[in-house]
Amino acid sequence: MPHPVDLAARVLADVAPRRFTPRIDQVRLDARAVLGRLGGREAEPLVTADPNVPPLEEVALLDVLPRGIANRVRGVGRDLTMVARQLRGRRPQHLVTRQERAPAAPRPPKRAHADENRATITRRVQETSRAVSLYLEGALLDATPPRAGQFLTVEAELGGRVVRRCYSFASAEGDAPFITIKRVNDGAMSTFLTTQVTEGARLKVLPAGGFFTLDAVAESLVFIAGGSGITPIVSLIETALREGHPRVHLIYGNHSQEDTIFRERITALSETHRERFTVTWFVENGASGNAREGRPTEAALTRELNALALEPSTAFICGPDPMREAAERALAAAGVHDVRTERFAIAEAGRVVATDAVVTFDVGGREVIAESAGETLLEIGERAGLTLPFSCAMGGCGTCRLKVEGDVVMDEPNALTDEERREGYVLTCVSRACGPVRVKL
Repeated sequence: MPHPVDLAARVLADVAPRRFTPRIDQVRLDARAVLGRLGGREAEPLVTADPNVPPLEEVALLDVLPRGIANRVRGVGRDLTMVARQLRGRRPQHLVTRQERAPAAPRPPKRAHADENRATITRRVQETSRAVSLYLEGALLDATPPRAGQFLTVEAELGGRVVRRCYSFASAEGDAPFITIKRVNDGAMSTFLTTQVTEGARLKVLPAGGFFTLDAVAESLVFIAGGSGITPIVSLIETALREGHPRVHLIYGNHSQEDTIFRERITALSETHRERFTVTWFVENGASGNAREGRPTEAALTRELNALALEPSTAFICGPDPMREAAERALAAAGVHDVRTERFAIAEAGRVVATDAVVTFDVGGREVIAESAGETLLEIGERAGLTLPFSCAMGGCGTCRLKVEGDVVMDEPNALTDEERREGYVLTCVSRACGPVRVKL
């Protein structure tokens, strides 16, 4: 049950202008500290953060209600929000049958039946010499419309083996969905999708997934993208502008002008929303116009962020690891601590693990026990007849994350954040048991 002070602050934050939220949150933290000292708990009189106090955005007013009633109220709230947006002339998502979600961490939708997980390519657009956008339609996409920032997993049999890869939606939320693929050297799936598929072809897909979304963000937004990392970023930017965010800035780096995906689209957005949306371009070779020459290094990013004089902001990063790491350091130096990162990486294999470990799956209080034969936790669960969430099945998306207790090793790199690791999460698709393990569904 949320603390009464947290509930009061959340109510006030919901009715007050969003620019007052940081001040309301500070008053809440101070009040909790004072009450703690009066109650005999040691605390500083005024604090900025207490590990025992949840972030304000995580305080759920509906937690005081029975779970079934709370879920219905949430559903009604979502529908009313979408109707209100439509009345104001803003394009809402489709009204869909809601899936029950846990209050803190929404679980991804379960896999569709075999006859539903096909998407038809309705349009193919050559964005650059190596990047292609594929517009898609199908029952699965209608049933679970993608949110801005999410990705689609595509599956195909290539060279005698089944290959799954994740590609981000570049479409704004509520628009006709499309993914954008950049061909990479020796990339079987990217080569197949960019050079062989045609309009009218049908692809096997899994439901949209991912947590790289606009949930619980600040009014001011900063986006840092490199190369094809612009794909989910442009989806988030266009959606944020439609939702009325007053300040949006993009820093976007590329090897050359010709390699820049969505250059015209981004330019058009900056002209349409010139009072709210600004862009800094970095081009490594052949910079022209207002583009900075060179890579978005830590030093270069620090200069740009300092020039922005950032107010409390949420930052999104997607791009190569060196750029991502540089951006994280620059943002931390600029005082931006709400940073969301999208990672896509193929998991490394080759670990030696136990072949007789007992794995217990806790399914809502019911235990399902299986013995490991060296497989991943995902494979063990499926062998035991359970339906576990997953998408890419290669450690790159984070959809299959679950909490575990016990001795587990994960292939690296993968999509888990440091905070998720500390909280006990693993990715079941690349995790193997080295001893007794308990998995909570």
